[in-house]
Amino acid sequence: MAKYDVKDINGNEFNDLEEDAIAALVNQDQVTGTCSMKKAIMREWKVAKKFEFLATPLAEQAMRFAKAKDEGGNGDAAQELAKAEDKKYRPVPADVSSRLNAFKYEFIRAAAKLVPLLLVAILAIYGIAFFTGGSLPAPNLPKQPGQKSAKAVETTFAQLDEESDFTFGSKFIDKTTKVEYICLNPAKGNAIWCKADFPVQIFTIAFFIFFFWEILALGYPLCTTQQTRGMAEENIILENAKDIRIEVVALQSLPYVVLSLILWPVSGLFVLALKHSPMEFATYTCCAKLSEK
Repeated sequence: MAKYDVKDINGNEFNDLEEDAIAALVNQDQVTGTCSMKKAIMREWKVAKKFEFLATPLAEQAMRFAKAKDEGGNGDAAQELAKAEDKKYRPVPADVSSRLNAFKYEFIRAAAKLVPLLLVAILAIYGIAFFTGGSLPAPNLPKQPGQKSAKAVETTFAQLDEESDFTFGSKFIDKTTKVEYICLNPAKGNAIWCKADFPVQIFTIAFFIFFFWEILALGYPLCTTQQTRGMAEENIILENAKDIRIEVVALQSLPYVVLSLILWPVSGLFVLALKHSPMEFATYTCCAKLSEK
């Protein structure tokens, strides 16, 4: 169960409390809807009335306060105070500058992971091509009519390599198998070849590894703390845009991350025009700027 930190009406701070313990403080009138509260793992404080599990205790508390104030018992004051105590929280959208700074932070972190991944992909292309094909464009060539073995065909390719002026990226089509090859190393007599679609396959695999890596790197903290590291640096939090007091859930956080990786080029224009990014509209969330403690 989640742990929370809460400050009572006197400013005393209680740490690592469970929901039942905080509800008990509300029932004892030590904590009201305007007291500061946060999840223990989060940095930023919110008002207690924003947490859904306190909706009922706070509503009952509002009724108690109202009845104590309005001893006439007509209930009018009780209803007004209950409405005020139960007022919905509406987050204020973060400005473009804060969003851009958070994005820059995440972009630098992503680039730091992408560069070595691309280097590994390039080494994989050369390594696999070398160990499977060596100086030959095709490691497993079929026998040709009138030839005793595939080795004779390989020798023919080797001679072609020796006699031709290949450059990096030169293409060669095996007329027997109709397979296209690309030159990775144009050194005469020791050229390295691979199938033309092989580098594309390797980079595609690298792209999907990076994509899902980023989903986890951004999605996990967003699911657990409602903030990525870049958002935390800029004091931004992903709030629920609905007029209800619930935390952002994984069903909102993960689609938000996926859409962020796809739609980030147009996000700035949306924020300038509509104050919200397309990811926020799609997941019904709000990237909100938190007030300083």
